[in-house]
Amino acid sequence: APDRSRCDFDHFGDFVIADPRSLPPNGYGLHGMAGGVWEWTSTIYDALGYHRPGVEPDLSILGEDPPQRVLRGGSWSDSAAAVTVSFRHALVGESWRRGWTDAFNPNVGFRLVRRHL
Repeated sequence: APDRSRCDFDHFGDFVIADPRSLPPNGYGLHGMAGGVWEWTSTIYDALGYHRPGVEPDLSILGEDPPQRVLRGGSWSDSAAAVTVSFRHALVGESWRRGWTDAFNPNVGFRLVRRHL
């Protein structure tokens, strides 16, 4: 189970996300890598994904109604079981578009990655 002192989870009734810098860094010096918000990824969701290793999703199928994308990491409103990088979830249908602005879906976000220069 995740350590409450190291990640933000299980606060469903609070509707408050912790500042990642308020949590101690992990072994790589990164803060808030678990919990906080579900991280929306570019990976196309496949319910059988773990049962088909080595199969790469076709990213060329983007269009007006792109396929569901994988969410990872759990959020401040989820239980300890979801706060792990191996737990996969997907936004269904049109909800991925509303997710960024819909006040009823405040637990989905994304992580920016920058290459070290």
